[in-house]
Amino acid sequence: MRALILGIIFAFGMLSQAVAQDHKLLIIDSYHKTFSWTESYTLGLNKVLDKSIHVSRFEMNAKKLPVSAHQRKADEAFAFYKKVKPDVVLLCDDIALNHMLPRLQHENIDVVFLGVNGDPQPLIERLNGPVRVTGVLERPHFYRSLSDVIQLYNQPIKNIKILFDDGPTAKINTAYLQSQANLFSKLNQTITRIERFTTFPDWKKAVLEDDYDVLFVGSYQTLRDGMGKNIDANQVITWTNQNTKHPVFAFWKVAVGEGMAAGGYVLDGEKHGIHAAVYIHKVFAGMPADHIPISVGHQGTGIYSKAEFAQLGLTPPREWVPIR
Repeated sequence: MRALILGIIFAFGMLSQAVAQDHKLLIIDSYHKTFSWTESYTLGLNKVLDKSIHVSRFEMNAKKLPVSAHQRKADEAFAFYKKVKPDVVLLCDDIALNHMLPRLQHENIDVVFLGVNGDPQPLIERLNGPVRVTGVLERPHFYRSLSDVIQLYNQPIKNIKILFDDGPTAKINTAYLQSQANLFSKLNQTITRIERFTTFPDWKKAVLEDDYDVLFVGSYQTLRDGMGKNIDANQVITWTNQNTKHPVFAFWKVAVGEGMAAGGYVLDGEKHGIHAAVYIHKVFAGMPADHIPISVGHQGTGIYSKAEFAQLGLTPPREWVPIR
């Protein structure tokens, strides 16, 4: 016990000393600061990161810009990195990771990532420079959310429709989801269909169809109008709630609330931010990033909107918690 206490005191002393050195952190975000996922993980980061850390930020704005612009934004991000000269780089989500790690591989820098849906190992194994990498994987709980929702009903649910946009992250997630959806359909005698859309008009057509009993929404932030302009995410989820003929559920916390999706077993960006901030502090305390195991983030939480559940006449599972 005495050894354990001494170890904790020593670790805390190292952390305090590291923080006192006014370390510099550069956050390279795949998206933009007003994007709901970014807001939620930033809240988690701010709860843990010491106030003395100097934080710089670069936004790749990938939800609004076309894919053809991502390379240019990555070049700008790398130029900003050279200017800032941070001690640690935090790469947020798959687009930042996939574009920035190859650019950072020859830098003597510690990199932490969060919100990554794909498998980063093949990319990390191809790196041939001194960069050191760790991070927090994002693994949506598709099967658990589907399972929890069908148990809300006293009658069998035969048709489930799942909608995503067609952004890079959606392509990764739907590939991961397909195997879970196939297993779910087999075990529960349901038809579970996954559809991806580039434009909001096509998304609307899918919502208005009467070929499902329950609707799930995945990501929808890259949807565009007929002229190629990005549609505001709040507009998409609000319109979906108002125009669907059947209940709407979600896989991410940012989509749940009054006038939005009714609930789901979801991922919480705030907890991902907290997890990543702990890793960042470990690096500042002297531990190389590649000595910290890559881990899977928060295991999920069942949440629901009281207003939406009341309107639907549903009783939430006992372990689900109300929000807003």
